[in-house]
Amino acid sequence: MLSIMAHLFKQLGYKGLCILFDEAEAIHSFSRYSYRDKAYASLLNICRAAERYPSCYFLYSTTPSFFDTYTRYWASDNEIRADHIYELERLSSNELRALADRILPMYCTAYDWKKPVAIEASIRKLAEAGKDGRVGDFVRGIVAFLDEKSGRAN
Repeated sequence: MLSIMAHLFKQLGYKGLCILFDEAEAIHSFSRYSYRDKAYASLLNICRAAERYPSCYFLYSTTPSFFDTYTRYWASDNEIRADHIYELERLSSNELRALADRILPMYCTAYDWKKPVAIEASIRKLAEAGKDGRVGDFVRGIVAFLDEKSGRAN
């Protein structure tokens, strides 16, 4: 099925198909080892299958903690090469501010909310405070902050 979809996209003029997996590290949060083992095995099967689909690009988003556990499962298979692992640099406060500036209008549109004028200074402070953290945490923090300011927080 995947190869058919990839072929279809190629025929439509695209270079291929990109499949994104977010928060792969959630696998090691399973409390039962049998579930965890099955999840890692499934992820490994997808990695192996990627070679059969040259028009498919698989991208996994995870935190460094994922790799603390992953080597136990895949070290002998050498499925994920070190040169295929990219660690993203932390964003500066200016980059976080730019990210928040993109989130804010989407939030306002999604919830039909008019942003208060004074909110910009608060977002600047959040961006400065978040520069040493992870982007996902910053995004969740901005949304939680906007929920609170808009009255959507429960």
